[in-house]
Amino acid sequence: TIGRTSATATSILDEGFAEINERFNELGGRVGMPIQQIISRFMKQYSRTNSANDWNTYQKYFAANRARELTRLPEIDSVTATPSEKMSQCYRLFQQDYPDTWQEILTIYEEAEVLGDMDKTVAQRQQLFQKITKKFSQ
Repeated sequence: TIGRTSATATSILDEGFAEINERFNELGGRVGMPIQQIISRFMKQYSRTNSANDWNTYQKYFAANRARELTRLPEIDSVTATPSEKMSQCYRLFQQDYPDTWQEILTIYEEAEVLGDMDKTVAQRQQLFQKITKKFSQ
């Protein structure tokens, strides 16, 4: 419906959200992951928006590693291409350079970004750090 949400609907939504939150907490406890990471993975898998896709993650990765990523471009492309063309070309070359692991690299990068989330407790950050370092050592 359009307009203000009724008190009854708000109450039902609040109750449902509390149940969902409890499920996320239980799931996080079973797999040893913080709830923020569980929700992030859920949204990535079930969201109908394009907000959590590989291209968007690569854009953040590119911004954080701009100099290194630009070295992927041939000299001539580096001079003549627009900034968005450069990033797009770097993305394709990134995928070519890491054909089997490029998505995992971006996922790990995104998870590492979550470590800087100020809403996390020290224990949650330590747990996430241990999980991510384990992935790097495999």
